[in-house]
Amino acid sequence: MSTVCDLVVSAENTCYMAWQCMLFWHSCRTHLGRDPIFVVHGDAAPLAAGFAEIARHGGQIQRAPNFRDSGSDRSPSYPPRNAIHSLALVRSDADCLALFDPDMLFLRPIDFDGLARQLAADEITLDRVAYLQLERGFQEPIRSVCYATGIDLAAVAQQGLSGGVPHLVPNRLRQPLCRDWLSLTDRCREALVSAHGAESSAAWVAVMWGLVLAIHKQALKARLTDFCISNAGNPTLPDAPGTGPAMIHYCYCHASWSKRRFLGSADACDAVWNSTAPAGTVNGAICRQLADAARAFGIG
Repeated sequence: MSTVCDLVVSAENTCYMAWQCMLFWHSCRTHLGRDPIFVVHGDAAPLAAGFAEIARHGGQIQRAPNFRDSGSDRSPSYPPRNAIHSLALVRSDADCLALFDPDMLFLRPIDFDGLARQLAADEITLDRVAYLQLERGFQEPIRSVCYATGIDLAAVAQQGLSGGVPHLVPNRLRQPLCRDWLSLTDRCREALVSAHGAESSAAWVAVMWGLVLAIHKQALKARLTDFCISNAGNPTLPDAPGTGPAMIHYCYCHASWSKRRFLGSADACDAVWNSTAPAGTVNGAICRQLADAARAFGIG
């Protein structure tokens, strides 16, 4: 009997990505009782120490080439092309794959197997985000991409515009989807950079728009989920257990805590395990799970 849904995390072979994946692994084991697959891009160098720790504790690590564009992609975060290639290259016989960014953690269980069973054969999930709206400066750049590729933008808008992770993708759809996703992401990025400049958030918005357009181009359906809360503004979390968001996506910077304080050297990354933030907040929950993960890995 095949696995219903494998959880796949895309990361780059750096100590910055490694501590995020250590936290993801511990959070996933704690709240879901299962092991994700980490696709680690950058197989020309030895595995970063944190990934080796995950493997030593029984975690699943798969190596892959790095698809970072060194000429235009200088972000400390992993490049969008790696996320797409993680889905394309991961070795899995599961019926469905759930793709995650590494800077995520769980607050309570999610039945991904159950959700995968509910998906129609032509359905993919996108987590709801508020900023992927045409009126936010995307109308003309995305219209130009749609015009060049024969995609009906009005029809795309009607299906609901969102592109957050996690994405649940039936295994049989992933290869054709990834081909169009990559091509359309490159087109969207070029159009967005032309409209807003190279220093904008074009790379990350482009990968979301690329997926939205690829789903439409292949006549697939998008199902919107509401799993995640971000750490933008460091909001408070509900006190009652089992209520509120199921996941945190800590992709933003805040004065109380930011993942980007813990990048660069090994010492800078290791400082994350002792970081703190106000209790009862999203960043406080991140720091609490960091402390739990540090104990599990025997750090400190």
